Amino acid sequence: WPDSRCGGLFASAANTELQTVEITNKRSDLYGGGLFVAISAFLTDTHVTDNTTGSRGGGLCQNTASGWIEISKSSFERNSVTDGNGGGLYIWGSIALTETQLLSNTASADGGGLHVENSVALSGTQVLSNTAGSNGGGLYQAQSGRWADMTNGHFRGNESTLGNGGGLYVRGTATLDGTEVLSNTSGHWGAGMFFSTIASLSEVDVIGNTATESGGGLYQSGSAGSISIRNGLFERNVAEGLEPAAACMPSLPFRRPMTCLRATRRLPAPGSIWPEMGAHRRQYVTRPSSVQRWAVDRRSTLPVVQRTSSTLLSPAILQGSGRPVGR
Repeated sequence: WPDSRCGGLFASAANTELQTVEITNKRSDLYGGGLFVAISAFLTDTHVTDNTTGSRGGGLCQNTASGWIEISKSSFERNSVTDGNGGGLYIWGSIALTETQLLSNTASADGGGLHVENSVALSGTQVLSNTAGSNGGGLYQAQSGRWADMTNGHFRGNESTLGNGGGLYVRGTATLDGTEVLSNTSGHWGAGMFFSTIASLSEVDVIGNTATESGGGLYQSGSAGSISIRNGLFERNVAEGLEPAAACMPSLPFRRPMTCLRATRRLPAPGSIWPEMGAHRRQYVTRPSSVQRWAVDRRSTLPVVQRTSSTLLSPAILQGSGRPVGR
């Protein structure tokens, strides 16, 4: 049923089920180049490839705030939006993706692979080589009162050309467990990950991401946000701009309390303090033998804490011994 809402398949009934379906080379003017879901749907072993639309959801568009999509063992590849969001998928409601691949999708605005307004859960899902003209090359989650949960996922080679969050951009509460964020790029901040509020990371490897401005590995922007990191690795991330007011940690700029792991970026001179950090004063300490420690002293009410054997520390401490990158 090709019209402005759908180029391939129009699913108007609630709880539509698709299994072992291929949707290829379809086009619509506005929504859902390949598939338009009015309310909710289950997709299994469904492959959506080379579809195009003008505004929302090159591969799939779900267009009801109270609706949802469940997708498993499927793929969305080389779908595109020429003037809007969600190259692979645009979801106005919520979505759960299991063992699914988002590959080489493009959007001119937000969410190259996936744009979701409400909540999103990803399990065993690969988000690879997607491109957004603005924010969220791989994933863009839009509403701050919602959440994004990602388990055993892979975000690799995604790009936000002129915006933030090359791998993923999350406005709500984010939880990542056992996830890899590798070789993503951004035109501004947070090449690997960009968070607006609260994020909890466990066994997350963030490696080889490059931001044109700040936050090669991760950028957290919300004044009321916080970051917790357990048992992960930050390595070979590059922040090319490193503006003092925006980047208070090498390749991992934060504005609120957090834990800390490793990064590769030259520290400022010993004792220097970045300005405009709200209620936080960042003080750097440089030690011999290329070991760099980073500590936070909140308005001098907390002592500078040195690293212990714990994997979760607050205030945070950075210790790394890699070769400094950048200026």
